[in-house]
Amino acid sequence: MDAIDNHIESINEDNSPILFNRYFIHLAYDGSNFSGWQFQGNVPTIQQTIEEAISKILNSPTSIIGCGRTDAGVHATHYYAHFDTTKTLPEQFTFKLNNVLPNAISIYEVFEVATDAHARYSATEREYDYFLHTKKDPFKIRFSAEFRFYPYNFEKLQEVTQLLLQYQDFKSLSKYNPENKTTICHLTKIAWTQIDDHSYKFNIAANRFLYNMVRRIVATTLAVSRDRISLSDFKKAMDTQSEMPFILTAPPQGLHLVNVKYPFINN
Repeated sequence: MDAIDNHIESINEDNSPILFNRYFIHLAYDGSNFSGWQFQGNVPTIQQTIEEAISKILNSPTSIIGCGRTDAGVHATHYYAHFDTTKTLPEQFTFKLNNVLPNAISIYEVFEVATDAHARYSATEREYDYFLHTKKDPFKIRFSAEFRFYPYNFEKLQEVTQLLLQYQDFKSLSKYNPENKTTICHLTKIAWTQIDDHSYKFNIAANRFLYNMVRRIVATTLAVSRDRISLSDFKKAMDTQSEMPFILTAPPQGLHLVNVKYPFINN
């Protein structure tokens, strides 16, 4: 990475610039007891919890920006956020941050980046895993969705999933969000894997994802595999970008953000 320059945040009363540095946070979290990433004020969120911890350590109000807005109950094994500060980070900042944060949030690393690096807009690819199991298991229930009574046609599940690589518009498989200027997403990989007799994993990567898109893909492809939605009806909805026969969204606890790629980070 090129040398990092201080960024002008604002101007002092004497017209001299106030300089700040930008830092990336590489972290993971168990989202079970949080109402998602985004700050909401009256309920616990990942963003609010980390902001409060950083503000306490730096003794200065600090806002952070995340790489995406995960829903309530969704997890992340690799997540990035950034913050700006005029202060020098204290020694062992990551260690101190982990000591202040609850066990459900773990900070891997905090590192300085160029001031135009952005946790959300600089990301070139995001990757998710979704886990489900079909046999009751108390040790999986926080991180995998339980579908105990549903047999699946795995060959049909793979067929409908691979069909999605033909499309770029995912309006039919997302929840309306007025912030979305486009419903175009470029998938780079997508697959279902059977882990064992009772466990499955869905993996998907793209340059961007729409609101509820991954959980709706999971639920809808499973519905096709069970013949609740015909393959022809599924294809017709995708071809015309009309509504699916059913609006289905898989439970949040099975969803994990597992990777985010940036041009200036080797991962």
